[in-house]
Amino acid sequence: MKRPLELDLLIMVLIPIVVGLGFAALTTWSVVQLQKREGSYVATTGTVTSLKPSPRFGDPSKAAYVAFTDQQGQRHTFLSISRSNPSSHAVGQAVTVLYDPTSERSDLDASIDSFSEGWLDPIATGLVAGAFLISGVGFLIVAWPRLTHSPRQRKRRTPRVQ
Repeated sequence: MKRPLELDLLIMVLIPIVVGLGFAALTTWSVVQLQKREGSYVATTGTVTSLKPSPRFGDPSKAAYVAFTDQQGQRHTFLSISRSNPSSHAVGQAVTVLYDPTSERSDLDASIDSFSEGWLDPIATGLVAGAFLISGVGFLIVAWPRLTHSPRQRKRRTPRVQ
């Protein structure tokens, strides 16, 4: 007798695998963007002009406004992507800035050349992807016998007559 597929168990097993694959795709996209950035962006020196507090109530972290001059001599200002408490940059501090000279945006897609603005996101999403994929594969290994084998038929015991 063929046993019906346990669809609910299959869905429970596949959800973490699908989520993990989604995070893996996000990680891959982030790494490709970083490689593009490192290959085509221009480095220059910028100066932290001010610190912007977080817009969230009770969050004391701050992001840096950075001003820099591009190859054409035009001055640009941008807000850093990462925030921290205490602030990782001080007003007046010189920082390395990466920017795209071909960008149409006013800030030239600029960012501070640092670990937290570059590789932190892909590493974090990669770790989350790994955790979901490992747990999903673990669930799959545990559920595999139940998904693939038919249940054993127990012999019915007949009651003893005394």
